[in-house]
Amino acid sequence: MRKIITLYFALVASSIVLAQTVKLKITYKDYPVTDSDITIKIGDASIGQGRTDGDGNVSIMCSNLVTRNIDVYGSKQTANTTKNWDVKGYVTLDNNNFYHLKMEVMAKEMADASGGFMTENQIAAMWGLTASGRNDAPNTNSGENTNTNTGGSNSNPSGGTSSSPDDEIPDLTQMREDNLIAYKQNLENDIIRYERKIKRGEQDISEARSEGKSQTEIRRLEIDRQIDVLTKEKKEIQLRETNARIAKSELPFEERKQNELRKDEIRNEISKLKEEDKKLKKENAAAEDVKAVEEEKANHSDEAIAKKSKFTLKTELLELRADLRRKNLNYKIQSGSGVHPEDKLAVMRQEIAEIEALIARYEKRLAEIEKQGE
Repeated sequence: MRKIITLYFALVASSIVLAQTVKLKITYKDYPVTDSDITIKIGDASIGQGRTDGDGNVSIMCSNLVTRNIDVYGSKQTANTTKNWDVKGYVTLDNNNFYHLKMEVMAKEMADASGGFMTENQIAAMWGLTASGRNDAPNTNSGENTNTNTGGSNSNPSGGTSSSPDDEIPDLTQMREDNLIAYKQNLENDIIRYERKIKRGEQDISEARSEGKSQTEIRRLEIDRQIDVLTKEKKEIQLRETNARIAKSELPFEERKQNELRKDEIRNEISKLKEEDKKLKKENAAAEDVKAVEEEKANHSDEAIAKKSKFTLKTELLELRADLRRKNLNYKIQSGSGVHPEDKLAVMRQEIAEIEALIARYEKRLAEIEKQGE
């Protein structure tokens, strides 16, 4: 009898030693998800339950925490409905068995997967992340250990079966699947389109080089191609993620983490390329302005004016006189306002004087032609 008692206490002591506490902090956009029943599972086996406090914290005692990769299920029952959510294949506890679960990440991922059918705010409301007030379900004992295979059913900590989001919105699952399939098709079409754009871009670069285009023009074409290559890569990552969702499976955690890092890198690389293109465009515009000024000067040189026909001289003279009227009016307005510095007004006067001198040259040449009887 004494041996049996000794063995019993040894088993009890062993179970206490092996028991571990899982600590979760659950927030949505930095606000705590409060008063929600939390169940943690490994696969289909529930290993513990608890309820979040006013800071979104919950401690759950588990005796069979065989891995740090857990699934988290949340539920909040109110007078009118029950709000449920689950996070599977995402949570990995740290060495202290702690994890901060940021539900805005999950809501955004679900919104992206819906293909625009639902917004992040709608999903947050559906999950009860923004619901205030008490939880009408009996409080869950955070120290209670469970190892019951739920068989995929969604068990309410109160002992009954709670309603699921699909009970509240019967067609949500089908809509989500349809949207995922449509999103997949759009991604596949986008990838094909970008493959074609990349090939066209390579041809444009090759033609620009053979035609002796400027380095600025060639570099801008190269930037366009690089952006297309990066965008195609991002689409391919999104396609892999979408295919996993359609198959109702999750990519390995490390792969998902690397995907997020790579998407951030692609976003930064594209941003830098766009900034470079903007700078080159500005420099090219400045060069074009200089070129236009030089061409205008050449067009109004004495040699060029001497070669113009009577009709051309009269046409361009009308344009010059109209331009002079606009500049005189603008100068009158600007000088009368008293807000513009003298150096700016001096530039305007210089421009007016140049046009007046050019008009005089045109009129002189036109008089010479008329005198000659042409």
